[in-house]
Amino acid sequence: MKMLMAVAAFAGTIALASGAEAVTYTNSGSIAVPGNLSSGPADPFPTTIDVTGSGLVTGLTVDIFGLSHTYPDDVFIGLVSPDGTTVVLMNDAGGSGDISNVNLTFDDAAGSAIPDSGTLVSGTYSTGSFGRLPDNFPTGIPAFAAGGALSDFVGLEANGTWSLFVQDDAGGDTGSISGGWALNIEVAPVPLPAGLPLLLAGLGALGIASRRRRS
Repeated sequence: MKMLMAVAAFAGTIALASGAEAVTYTNSGSIAVPGNLSSGPADPFPTTIDVTGSGLVTGLTVDIFGLSHTYPDDVFIGLVSPDGTTVVLMNDAGGSGDISNVNLTFDDAAGSAIPDSGTLVSGTYSTGSFGRLPDNFPTGIPAFAAGGALSDFVGLEANGTWSLFVQDDAGGDTGSISGGWALNIEVAPVPLPAGLPLLLAGLGALGIASRRRRS
């Protein structure tokens, strides 16, 4: 009987895993964007999130918390997966007006891309790149290319270190991301082993028979 209970518990664990939903991973550390007469990489560069116990990506969105900048068009934000796949979240976007504590969600299913001009406000946007990529990247960082989407990560392994690169491509303005960032990752359900439904049915029948013998 103890063996049957152990097998049933194992089967229940597999069944729960098969219905996995989106999981959020957060790095709440602030990010300082260069200011005054300087430009270049933010601090830290990159900022990272380690994902464990996940699987293959079936969907992904990205949250940016508390973006402030005196000229958001200067800001570049790009995401790199553990295997080195890169996607530009925003580049030369958001116009020239000051913004303060703007919360952004990047989602391929959003109704519109992050705006090229006009005042950037909190909301959900798809990715957008509207000019050449910064030419002042430090050497050795992954290569970014305009035109990508978060769907580029679908099918990749979620486990590992995800990196967010934030860069200011012109001096004279300043900014920060005060609340850090988050990944919302959906993964493929764990496939149930072949024959598991029959095993569960058999366990149920054995349990009923055992109770009848004791009564």
